[in-house]
Amino acid sequence: MPRHRLLALGTLAVLAVSACDGADPTAVAAGRNAPPAEAAVAPTDTPAASPALTGPDGSPLSVTELDIPAPDDAAEVTVEVLRTLSYREGEDATVTPRAVSPSGEVLISTTDPGSFDGAALELLATTPVHLWTEEGLDPLGSTEALVPGDAHRQVVSATFAGGSPAWHETTGLQAGTSDWRMVARPGAAPVLLARSEQLFPAGELPGLAGHPRLTAAGDRVGWETVEEREDGTLRTRLVSVPVSGGELRTEAELATMPAGAADGWVTVRVEDRDVVGVDEDGGPLAAQTSIDVVTPGGDTRTLVELHGGTVSQLAAGGGQVLAWADQTDVYVGTTGRSAVQRLVAAPGTSVVPSSLAVCGEHVVWAASSTGGPATTYVLHPATGRAGALPAVAGDATIVCGGPYLAWTQVDDGGGEHVVTLARLAAPTGAG
Repeated sequence: MPRHRLLALGTLAVLAVSACDGADPTAVAAGRNAPPAEAAVAPTDTPAASPALTGPDGSPLSVTELDIPAPDDAAEVTVEVLRTLSYREGEDATVTPRAVSPSGEVLISTTDPGSFDGAALELLATTPVHLWTEEGLDPLGSTEALVPGDAHRQVVSATFAGGSPAWHETTGLQAGTSDWRMVARPGAAPVLLARSEQLFPAGELPGLAGHPRLTAAGDRVGWETVEEREDGTLRTRLVSVPVSGGELRTEAELATMPAGAADGWVTVRVEDRDVVGVDEDGGPLAAQTSIDVVTPGGDTRTLVELHGGTVSQLAAGGGQVLAWADQTDVYVGTTGRSAVQRLVAAPGTSVVPSSLAVCGEHVVWAASSTGGPATTYVLHPATGRAGALPAVAGDATIVCGGPYLAWTQVDDGGGEHVVTLARLAAPTGAG
């Protein structure tokens, strides 16, 4: 049996989003006293109209710029650690948090050391999926027999929809292709929700910028995929299915990067052009035109028109807050207002790919300088309070739901990996 060790509960001094001034006497990280609790980030200017971002009527959006401190100047903030679990790479099964529900449930996938043949680039077993509880890892059941004769698969992404866990499996080991299976467990055993052959019978789907990411809107799970038109060209689209099972349907054409929000999914719309992969710089071949809200059932409402800008990441957390990033800065808005906050990064830093997340009332992302370590930042948009998570490696993938965060910390010296579930403190005011 793998040696997964549940460690003691406690409070880790890495994030305290609070209006109180002064130092947190319990906050000690990386062997040093924590600096004062983070204060509101002062806007660099009064809100200004941005010609690069306009509303659906063409009027420029009001953009408030907030200077984000450099990593060495960022105040430390705290979270309450609820559970930790450790493993040793090469000895134990690798434990990867894939999704966190707004109530703090964690979906975990595990990979045994012997389940992958690196020389042959071959999966030797299908990735097991579990719920992580206070008692340990609770298996959700095997998916091996859902499609008779199916090859072994690995978990790529996951979500919680309507209170049920759902996850995405593929045989693909390359970022450019994906033959997906979407699976959920709304009852006592896993059920197959959809398979890629429904849209692309020929086999592996060409990827747009990697594998599709599963995301939820209410009791439906949705994801980006490509579908072949009658003339043989490929277009990206958002599709969805009820988490309890049902008909696979198209929610929006020419939509990419879906993220679950209060009104449905936020997506980036692209031009109507054939898409077969990514360009040499890693960007999409089809130009981006807008950020939209797609309501289940297919109604689409444009939030932001993009005029030559490029969205590299888009995130939402099930509420009205959404965030997107280009290569340098992060932008924060809501599904109900036209005002936007632009988080101006410290000079010489860039946003780490796949690091952007909306966690309840907070926006989380990582930034790094060339050749330097990454720093994980947290912003509470309503108060403008920002800080850093010094105990979380900036290159760690954070998954979250509501105020709950899960991540993996790597001990480079001892070879031990520690998976952590923590809860963000609720902000108490603006100043």
